[in-house]
Amino acid sequence: MSLTGATLRKQFLTVVNDQVGYTSGQYEHSRYGRRSTWASDWLKPQDWQGFWCNRFLSWGVDQVMGTNPGRAAVGHQAGTPLPVGFAATWLQRDWFRAHGRHVGYAAAEPGDFFLFLMNGPRKANPTNHIGVCSRSVAGRHEVLEGNLANPGKGADTIGVWYHRRPLQGPYGKVVAVYRPDWSAAAKVYNREHPGSVVTRPVPPPTAEQKAQLKLLGYSQNTAGVRKFQKANGLMGLGMVGPQTKTLLAQRVTEHRRKADLAQQEAEKKRRAEERRKAELAQQKRAEEQAAALQRHRVGGDTRFTTAVAVARDTFPDGAVTVYLVGDSAVDAALASTYRDGPVLLVPQGDTPSEPVLEEIRRLAPRKVKALGGPAAVSDAQLGAALAAADLT
Repeated sequence: MSLTGATLRKQFLTVVNDQVGYTSGQYEHSRYGRRSTWASDWLKPQDWQGFWCNRFLSWGVDQVMGTNPGRAAVGHQAGTPLPVGFAATWLQRDWFRAHGRHVGYAAAEPGDFFLFLMNGPRKANPTNHIGVCSRSVAGRHEVLEGNLANPGKGADTIGVWYHRRPLQGPYGKVVAVYRPDWSAAAKVYNREHPGSVVTRPVPPPTAEQKAQLKLLGYSQNTAGVRKFQKANGLMGLGMVGPQTKTLLAQRVTEHRRKADLAQQEAEKKRRAEERRKAELAQQKRAEEQAAALQRHRVGGDTRFTTAVAVARDTFPDGAVTVYLVGDSAVDAALASTYRDGPVLLVPQGDTPSEPVLEEIRRLAPRKVKALGGPAAVSDAQLGAALAAADLT
């Protein structure tokens, strides 16, 4: 299967975007050297003096396709230790011009090289800085650049970062935008490697990263990393680089903070529910105690219904005689000497209340007697009582 230029471009973007967050902390040194001596150059940055924005991109091209395809894509500066690319940005510009690779700012797309004239001590050069377009949305470009500080941060963050670049601004201006010849590079690679496709294996997440992904609800593999990256505004390349590591740690911290708050809220609700149940239980016990005490009471809402309650308690199976007494306490005391029936109170001048009449019906007495004269218990009251006892 032959390699395409589009695949090369995608692989290159994967490699360089994975470097976001790397810092050297100084303009003169970085870890980006020749492919063959990359590890030793990393350990010995003093072997690689000079401003390294262009070397970073040359390193990325070399990592993906090697020397000859890389030279077909971006050229080569003879006499330098770099296998591909250029050490000087204006020489890189000249190569792109000579090969007709200019595309313009408005037509820029991910993978295109941006050449800048930055404000500062090197402004005398035709161009003094370079980066690669990482993302373009509605004509606005985000450029990945090496050898600059993180936007808004200090010089100790000099490294590889994203920068939003208008055509011209306080930083300086875009001199030109060029497109590497990915198709030419693919042809060279296919001649050198017939039947093979360049691939850069994506390392799987570490055990710690898998645990973080699991905690956040993502699968613990490269697909989970891509999904997490896209959900957090990254390109979704599947590699856990410095930026992804930082975001993973931040999201885990946020998740744990939310989990702690949710746990605190759940505990608060649990305690509130326990208090509510305790209050209900206490209220139930109080009601049961009141009901228990009520069993030892005989009474009603008024003295008339209290007399009815006494009658029911004393004569549950009926009575021979019912004694009617008005408001006179003396009459009530005299009536209490009788033993064959209860004393029921009637209000002065009114007919007996319905509870009194209902009690007379229940007692079904053979006799109804009124204590005192009509002034104490009226004839109407006596007649109503007799009617209730069915004695008229």
